[in-house]
Amino acid sequence: MVEEYRRPVVTMEGASLTIAMVAAVAAGADTRVELDESARGRVKESSDWVMNSMANGTDSYGVTTGFGATSHRRTKEGGALQRELIRFLNAGALGTGSDGHVLPAATTRAAMLVRVNTLLQGYSGIRFEVLETIATLLNANVTPCLPLRGTITTSGDLVPLSYITGLMTGRPNSVATAPDGSKVNAAEAFKIAGIQHGFFELQPKEGLAMVNGTTVGSGLASMVLFEANILGVLAEVLSAVFCEVMNGKPEYTDHLTHKLKHHPGQIEAAAIMEHILEGSSYMMLAKKLGELDPLMKPKQDRYALRTSPQWLGPQIEVIRAATKSIEREINSVNDNPLIDAPAARLSMVATSRARPSSAEQHNQDVNSLGLISSRKTAEAIDILKLMSSTFMVALCQAIDLRHLEENVKNAVKNCVKMVARKTLSTNDNGHLNNARLCEKDLLLTIDREAVFAYADDPCSTNYPLMQKMRAVLVEHALANGEAERDMQTSVFAKLATFEQELHAVLPREVESARCAVENGTATQQNRISECRSYPLYRFVRKELRTEYLTGEKTRSPGEEVDKVFVAMNQGKHIDALLECLKEWNGEPLPIC
Repeated sequence: MVEEYRRPVVTMEGASLTIAMVAAVAAGADTRVELDESARGRVKESSDWVMNSMANGTDSYGVTTGFGATSHRRTKEGGALQRELIRFLNAGALGTGSDGHVLPAATTRAAMLVRVNTLLQGYSGIRFEVLETIATLLNANVTPCLPLRGTITTSGDLVPLSYITGLMTGRPNSVATAPDGSKVNAAEAFKIAGIQHGFFELQPKEGLAMVNGTTVGSGLASMVLFEANILGVLAEVLSAVFCEVMNGKPEYTDHLTHKLKHHPGQIEAAAIMEHILEGSSYMMLAKKLGELDPLMKPKQDRYALRTSPQWLGPQIEVIRAATKSIEREINSVNDNPLIDAPAARLSMVATSRARPSSAEQHNQDVNSLGLISSRKTAEAIDILKLMSSTFMVALCQAIDLRHLEENVKNAVKNCVKMVARKTLSTNDNGHLNNARLCEKDLLLTIDREAVFAYADDPCSTNYPLMQKMRAVLVEHALANGEAERDMQTSVFAKLATFEQELHAVLPREVESARCAVENGTATQQNRISECRSYPLYRFVRKELRTEYLTGEKTRSPGEEVDKVFVAMNQGKHIDALLECLKEWNGEPLPIC
């Protein structure tokens, strides 16, 4: 999908358009549109059939008749009928053009591309030259302005599509957006695009062919589904990173659990998480901590962590199913009537899959609301990107806090070890003291205690670290028996000296470790560099230059989130995401 999105040229013949191709052209970057010459003959045959049938007096819907509820009316002025169709369908409101009442240019580009693809199949009675002109406008990044509202996809997106046709025919109310963002009229739009011929005089059926389709809604749906597919995979990877920073238990990704449920989305989500967590340095550390003290954590992780495949699975399946449905739609012929030129006949159809809702003088009571649905989905995607960018900043903060935690804990252990050997090892006459046996239990206590329970004042007797280390010495004193009565062999007698020495050096060592982490000179390297999820961390921290947030800095969380959000809107996160999965073969790990 991403590979298709990045192809420099989209070549269309009417049957192989994908949501990635639509999203690429909609982005208006460097993707060019080309029409496959193989379509020219069938498009011309269809157009010629309409002209010949008109000349022969054939009575055809939308060619010699009115539209919808007025289809009982007849006319012989085929061209004038099409001009009138476009005139009265230009019923939307554009506002000032900058006050939020114009469809985004990217959505309009998507609609133009999808409409051309549909018409290339040669069942709509329109000239190939019209389609070539639309492709020229796309390649020149000249985009007609369409009203944001005005369609419920009744027999297609009639009102917005009429504004594309209005530009092609030079209607005086037509407005386009130039490559520099300025607003221009139809004549200036053609000039900027380098279109040498004049405006089109619509032939019979051509106006109807341009507007009678679902292409605005399905074009926008293609764009949002491309992003939804990417964000779905991102959610799967971020769920694994969440497990890493929480020192979670990776068995929730075990393939057997999900295979027995048979749901493909759940299986995919678990397999991706399993791949990210396999060999993770965080998982190795979590396992070690669990073996150190099995009671430090619950036997099972919280639901938010261990049920993420079950939660994401149905959403992944819906995204995949919607993608297939929309790709069918953007490669379908959704015109009325359809022209079967080889068989010399018309086919009357309905263009949309729909829900109940009355429209067009009650001529239609089922309408898809396709564009409205696509717009609401686009809003949801925007919110999801905001949530994902916030989550990524939070995860990177957690990764750095784990790095800080590991370095502070290492500094505390080294300091306690040094002080213990200095104050507990020997008595005044140089002989070994039983207090030296406390060192192992003191270090074990440090391993079991959360750094952030004491980091701001490691020697405070109100915090658990000092309390528990004192308890270790007391326990050893109680076990010292008769030797405790002698000051030279007493463990308890060493307690005050041990704590005084710690008070003198431990706060300084903890602060030094904290500063080293923030300055990039930490003795313990960040574990994330050894993990498959590292590319996302590198993207957020190195490429986007987001900062580790502390109360001593002026940067706010929102400033860092905004960096990631803007980058995601530009698609810059995709490469880092795919790099996390570059070694994945698309399958779960074997069941042991």
